[in-house]
Amino acid sequence: MTPETIKISIASLSDSSLRQYDSALKKPNLILPFFPNDPSICAASAVETYTERTKHLRTDKYELFISWKKPHRSITTQSLSRWIKDTLQESGMNTSIFTAYSTRHAATSAAKRKGVNIDLIRKTASWSSSSQTFARYARFARLRSPNRRRSHYLR
Repeated sequence: MTPETIKISIASLSDSSLRQYDSALKKPNLILPFFPNDPSICAASAVETYTERTKHLRTDKYELFISWKKPHRSITTQSLSRWIKDTLQESGMNTSIFTAYSTRHAATSAAKRKGVNIDLIRKTASWSSSSQTFARYARFARLRSPNRRRSHYLR
């Protein structure tokens, strides 16, 4: 962690999951910048507050998300997926179309819409240049019209 960012190591990936990432990285990291001028969008501050408020409950300081039920152990990937899905539903998203995993693709698509270079998106998402997911995404990004209607995304 630096004063400008929080770095979270994503170490608990299976070998099959690691294949889609750049082999030079092996363990992708999530880098969250601080936005002191706009706390409403500052994920780094939210993570910092969460870890501070839950530190007395933690038995393993290396796990970010812990169960809110005693004995407050690290959560499973299924629990995290359910939490994300619940949040998507509460936000009005159609969860028959969007899943917890699709949030990663939505973030990269949002970056592309904002004009971020596709190679930077690939590196930030830790996709290798030979990744099939990246190849499909890059092709989709080039073919997609910027004026396409998005109303079917919401319930």
